[in-house]
Amino acid sequence: MSSLSIIWNVTNRCPWNCAFCVMDAGINCSRAELSMEDKMKAINHLTGIDCKVDLSGGEVMLNRKDHMPLIKALSKKIGKKHLGISCSGAFIGPQEAVFLAENVSEVEMTMDAVPDRGFTNRPEHYHEIAGQAADHLKRAGVNVGLQTVITREHLNNPFILDELYAWMHEH
Repeated sequence: MSSLSIIWNVTNRCPWNCAFCVMDAGINCSRAELSMEDKMKAINHLTGIDCKVDLSGGEVMLNRKDHMPLIKALSKKIGKKHLGISCSGAFIGPQEAVFLAENVSEVEMTMDAVPDRGFTNRPEHYHEIAGQAADHLKRAGVNVGLQTVITREHLNNPFILDELYAWMHEH
């Protein structure tokens, strides 16, 4: 087991406008982030460090052109078993799922409700897309973790969590 856990927010960009984003990310986020060259250089600083890295953001898979080579390079450097990503599931189809199966140990996504249920604090289709990505990832053999953010909506209707828990066990 790794002694150091690193959460690396590789991007501030995200296609969603969730009501409670702790990253204050967005599609037009203008906060500076590392260049791709600097991201690749950062990987070299992990040489010889016993660590687990979780790539997060914004939405890691939004910029697949840059982040897929980054994932591959990081996987090669620290090993697949030490690399994971946290994302919403957006932009993960069957091909991306196979790529991730080859390069990461797990993908964590946030789901607050089952895919066909609307949810006040998330944009339309958020959970549907996460559910589809979870299915693609599981078919590709990726370990998928689902987490939720407890909100007042859950407190007002506890069935939402019961329903989500049942959905998770089915999928």
